[in-house]
Amino acid sequence: LPVTTALQPRGTLTTCQNVVLTQGEVMLKVNVTIEGSCQPTISGDGLSRVFEVASGAQATLNDLFITGGVAKGTTGGGILNDKGATVTLNGGILTGNSAASGGGIYNNGGTVIIEN
Repeated sequence: LPVTTALQPRGTLTTCQNVVLTQGEVMLKVNVTIEGSCQPTISGDGLSRVFEVASGAQATLNDLFITGGVAKGTTGGGILNDKGATVTLNGGILTGNSAASGGGIYNNGGTVIIEN
């Protein structure tokens, strides 16, 4: 999982590996599904937000444990969903994230779908 740059592949990324972000959030700019086949931990390590879903993108996050996201003085510690973006969360856990508003997830005018 390329954690230092925007995630660009379209389609589905399946991972069972835990990921600790050391150089900032994962920016989701294209339509993508991330499958956590064994509920891996994706952590901001207390240093950054975990995911940002950019305007126009559709992201489906399945069975991920999203934690350690921090958005100091701003919004969306675990996930920031931008205006015009859609994020679907299915079977995952958001815990241990913090922000001025929306520690787990902040919806900034997009669409959030929570299943399971």
